[in-house]
Amino acid sequence: LVNFPKSRITEFFTELKTNGFNSILILDPAIPARRDFDVYTSGLDAGVYIGLPNNISEPALGHVWPGLTAFPNFASTAAQEWWRPLIENFMQSTGVGGLWIDMNEPASFCPGATTHQCFDQFEFPYLPTDAKPKPSTLDA
Repeated sequence: LVNFPKSRITEFFTELKTNGFNSILILDPAIPARRDFDVYTSGLDAGVYIGLPNNISEPALGHVWPGLTAFPNFASTAAQEWWRPLIENFMQSTGVGGLWIDMNEPASFCPGATTHQCFDQFEFPYLPTDAKPKPSTLDA
């Protein structure tokens, strides 16, 4: 989910290209599971998310960078056909030269499928207790 104004993104990448730079963004394809996010709801309508074992039509949600997320099943033709125009549109409308698809496999900071945030924003479950930052250290 891009929180930076799209017009500024386009302006930035156009300037880079004008100055001879090629741009590659890292994209984590975990889709924020928000009913007000059109990419998520279009994926629900297309049935492209990895489903729960006991209810394949219900997305198996995990928790990564954007919070609760659904994972496109890139092994399915339907998901590939759904994904392709989204990426093509993004790249054409922003001027981004390429994408590095990172975390293209389901990953989660929570064990198993979840329906809620499983940890506080300052509790990084993948770090040892003595390595976890204090909230004040992130305010710099």
